[in-house]
Amino acid sequence: MDFKCDRFSILPQELVILIISFLPLVDAFRLCLLRKNWLWFQLWKHCRSIELHETTFTNVGPGVPARHLKTTRKRKFVDFLNQTVPRIMSPALSKLSFRMGYSKKYQNNINLCLVIALWKNVEELSLDFSDKDSSRAMPVCNKAQYALPEFFYRTGKSIRVLSLKSCSLGFCNFKSFLRLKSLSLTRTGISIVEMTTILTSCPVLETLNLVECYQLTKLVICSTLLGLRRLVVRNCESLSLGIELCLPRLEYFEYVGGLVRFSTSQLDDLKEVVLDFQLDTRYLYRSEEITEFFSGFSQARIFTLCVSALKVITNKNL
Repeated sequence: MDFKCDRFSILPQELVILIISFLPLVDAFRLCLLRKNWLWFQLWKHCRSIELHETTFTNVGPGVPARHLKTTRKRKFVDFLNQTVPRIMSPALSKLSFRMGYSKKYQNNINLCLVIALWKNVEELSLDFSDKDSSRAMPVCNKAQYALPEFFYRTGKSIRVLSLKSCSLGFCNFKSFLRLKSLSLTRTGISIVEMTTILTSCPVLETLNLVECYQLTKLVICSTLLGLRRLVVRNCESLSLGIELCLPRLEYFEYVGGLVRFSTSQLDDLKEVVLDFQLDTRYLYRSEEITEFFSGFSQARIFTLCVSALKVITNKNL
């Protein structure tokens, strides 16, 4: 047997295209660099998964001053986006994962990428516009954010999984998202009305994650028809009026944040509850109040409570 033979390189072009269809865009492009004819015929255009992350463009070349590294990296990232995404030949996309620190200068480039993904009926969409290099002193609500354009809501009917981070909801009309099963919102401003609109417009929604969201003062999800099975609420500081739940199909509930009131009913399928109030052990309350807090989750088979809360409960001899 000739171990020096490169059997991968002699594969039929049709089989190479099939392999590429399972690779993210950047990996497909790198694979085509291995053989001139693959690159010549631009086989990378047959990929169905686009993962474009600004942080992957770390090598910007020698001689670039440190103060210009971030700007140069962003420009190279956008250039790659403009040269590759419009040339994708696959009729349908399984995934678009886009991550870039938001800059209004590149608004049209972002819109173009989003238009192409929606036109190709993308099923899993992730948009992350957080900027790790920016100052954390400024509140999230005061930072410039990419606002989802109106065409996104008109043409997003193919999306099954949607993840938005440091992104403004803009028009916020989810009436066409009839196939949406999973929604994750991180560092996103959302009002009670907008939350209600989402829940009433997405009948097959099974997973909802709210992380560091603001403007939402109360979370109310009361529907015996909604098939929500997993609900995660983490560090939503504006959530001062509590959480009201009536979800017969809910199986997993997780809450991390300040002490809030829970109003629950018909949590018949509840299997696991995780509560982390991040309490100060000097906080005093009556044992009757603690019982009231936890009584709504008595159906859960697994109940996880933060250590600080356990210390307080132990001190009160509950």
